[in-house]
Amino acid sequence: MVRHKHHFKIAFALAVAAGSWGVYWLPQRILEDGGLTGGWGTISQMMIGIILLTPLSLWRKFKGRTSGLEIPFVGFLTGSGFICYALSFLLTDVVRALIMFYMIPIWTTIFEIYFLKKRPGLERVLTLSLALGGLWVVFSQSNIIPLPQNAGDWLALVGGVLFGAGLVRLEITKTDGVFPVIFSFFVYGTIFNVFAGFILKDYLGPMPPIEAFTSMFTFLVLISVFYFNRRNIWLARSCRKYNDCIRRRISCSACTKRRKIDAF
Repeated sequence: MVRHKHHFKIAFALAVAAGSWGVYWLPQRILEDGGLTGGWGTISQMMIGIILLTPLSLWRKFKGRTSGLEIPFVGFLTGSGFICYALSFLLTDVVRALIMFYMIPIWTTIFEIYFLKKRPGLERVLTLSLALGGLWVVFSQSNIIPLPQNAGDWLALVGGVLFGAGLVRLEITKTDGVFPVIFSFFVYGTIFNVFAGFILKDYLGPMPPIEAFTSMFTFLVLISVFYFNRRNIWLARSCRKYNDCIRRRISCSACTKRRKIDAF
């Protein structure tokens, strides 16, 4: 298979984005120590992102361009997947959450085989082998078959499935730039986060007092602007460049294949 002309740029951007997501537990712990328990720190970051990006979204809509609200599936799948990942840090060990969430290559491979009719290459097989090996080392302490052992493990696992589905959906979704992807991530991810916070309140705890939000406001803004948004922009840009190349290889002559993709 011919490599994309921006292969190394894409690989570097994905490595930076994935690495920053891998250390996301650090600000989560700081927010929790500051009183923003129950995942409400993540909700606050997402809402700050919406507030900052809404004027630009309205301007794009006024100019006849897409705002991001037109791609709810992409936003919901990637946003809810990340929220599950962020909340899992509050309920399980960091290593276990990372391993479970970063099983994404397994789910994207399954989705691509079924929906896009793509065959995994040797590199993908090697990646899956390493992922399964890491899963077995961490989770097979007393059991031969490694399985999630608590609510946090399950949240991270579900988050990886949802986020992987969102990435595959992004391959077949046309947008004019990366902004719609970012804005939909924040909007639909926030909606999911609010519901998840109330549903999981027995595990995560009740909504913290307003004083906790005000005391951590500066830190929340810094995370949302300089960490959260920039990381997502890098990820979205790299995915869009790669997907432009992938989309050219998707055959439109197979009606059954197109129906499956549209249904997904």
